[in-house]
Amino acid sequence: AEALRFDITSRTLDAVPTIRRLREEAERIGAEAVMQAQRQMAGGRDPVEVFEHLAASLTRKLLHAPSRRLRRAGEEEDRALIEAARELFGIEDERGEHEAGDTAGDGAAASPEKP
Repeated sequence: AEALRFDITSRTLDAVPTIRRLREEAERIGAEAVMQAQRQMAGGRDPVEVFEHLAASLTRKLLHAPSRRLRRAGEEEDRALIEAARELFGIEDERGEHEAGDTAGDGAAASPEKP
């Protein structure tokens, strides 16, 4: 049991630098967007417009790089990356299913996992 716990902990640690970098980048983007919103509000812009712009700006900036990479994955038929993105973000395909069960590579999707 102790060896299994060590193995799981070791594998988890492999992801930590990526998680840390992802959070740092998101925090940087968020801080820049807040500073811009503060400048707009100080300039007398309508607060509702500022918040709407802030939300749209954050969405755009946070999703820009992943969206570009997913478009390229589609062009390159990289189904593994597309499925990984679906799993990471909890997104189902247009049929309401995840495609994780498509081990044959034939596009047949498995049923969604039950909780």
